[in-house]
Amino acid sequence: MVYHPFRSLFGHSYGVKLCDLTFVGKGTGSFGKRRNKTHTLCVRCGRRSFHLQKSRCSACAFPAARVRKYNWSVKAIRRKTTGTGRMKYLRHLPRRFKSGFREGKILFTDALKQLRGTRQLQLLLEECKLGDVKEEINGIVGLQDIKPQLITILKKITVANKQASLGFEVVPPKPFHVVFFGNHGTGTLAN
Repeated sequence: MVYHPFRSLFGHSYGVKLCDLTFVGKGTGSFGKRRNKTHTLCVRCGRRSFHLQKSRCSACAFPAARVRKYNWSVKAIRRKTTGTGRMKYLRHLPRRFKSGFREGKILFTDALKQLRGTRQLQLLLEECKLGDVKEEINGIVGLQDIKPQLITILKKITVANKQASLGFEVVPPKPFHVVFFGNHGTGTLAN
């Protein structure tokens, strides 16, 4: 072992092993040697100001609800204000406000009221002529079991359109789903 002599305050010399001085842990005695990071990126402002132990951002005060600002840097506030980021929630608010914050799909009757008396409804009725669609359905090869069901569905839709055009209150029809399984053209399986 190699001994390194050094003098204490009282002038005595002691022998100290060099191997004892080389290993230092992360405890109190090693604070001068530490190079670990105290701050990381903030999820709100994106700056490297989020203190890991305090769990608080020194730039914007995240996770506090209010953004930290002291009104001394107008340009910096302008850079970070609403509208400079994604606006994940706020960008949809004007559209939701116009629809009265209605959730879900638009009702069928509401859609018909919006279309009633307009050119769009007339075009819709002209497009849905029963004879043309029947010819198109009958032109399909196979599907002999399903063709009558498709024609009855078509009749219900055209009756509902005519009632709506005349101003009657229309009960919204149930959505019709036709799913074909198996080989094409056979018409053996359908739901």
